[in-house]
Amino acid sequence: MLNYLIIKSQIKIIIYRFRFIRKLLYKYKNNKKLKIFDKANLKKDSIFVDLGGNLGLVSYYIHDKFDCNIFIYEPNPICFDILINNFKNYKKIHIFNKAVSNKNGRSKLYFSKENLDNINYHAASTLEKSKKNIDKKNFKNIDLISIQKVIKQHKYIDLLKIDIEGSEYKILPYITKNINKFTKIYCEFHGRDEKNRFFTKKFRYWLKKINSNKNYKKKIIPWI
Repeated sequence: MLNYLIIKSQIKIIIYRFRFIRKLLYKYKNNKKLKIFDKANLKKDSIFVDLGGNLGLVSYYIHDKFDCNIFIYEPNPICFDILINNFKNYKKIHIFNKAVSNKNGRSKLYFSKENLDNINYHAASTLEKSKKNIDKKNFKNIDLISIQKVIKQHKYIDLLKIDIEGSEYKILPYITKNINKFTKIYCEFHGRDEKNRFFTKKFRYWLKKINSNKNYKKKIIPWI
């Protein structure tokens, strides 16, 4: 079973390099997680910032759909190398091997307890030591960039995607403080499944905070 998952993940990386295959997959595969971005209504001069680029599937979709300017932040060195290789001929896509957090500097990036030959486990690496299913002895020191610095690099961000494995709760205070610099924010919130008390508490706090503010609720969309 494990070998099958490894082969499947490697095939996905290869086939997504071909635009005609991606378009077929968009058309025939029921992928709600990607199609939700259709509502962004981006233009060619729009700015899309992808926090947690992983294997680049969202950025592929945004580029194919809107052909806009894309800025990807991905701390995992293996995922970063895949992104660099896959997007090397895309002039409007800029990739940074950094984790976005609430400060600049260095931090430990923790990996899964599972077999790391499977690229999907690499994509789920995290800065958060409290996240379940990580091996605290299996980590790599990586560079951090503060969300404040990311925001300052752009006059306006038309679309922000956040998929940073629990670290969203460290950057949301700065995002809400600068909410007028964003049109739409799609954020994966950890703690919805209530398997981690720390994240569940954070999730409930932020869900209440977002729902009580009309401007936040209009712009910050939970992404599943």
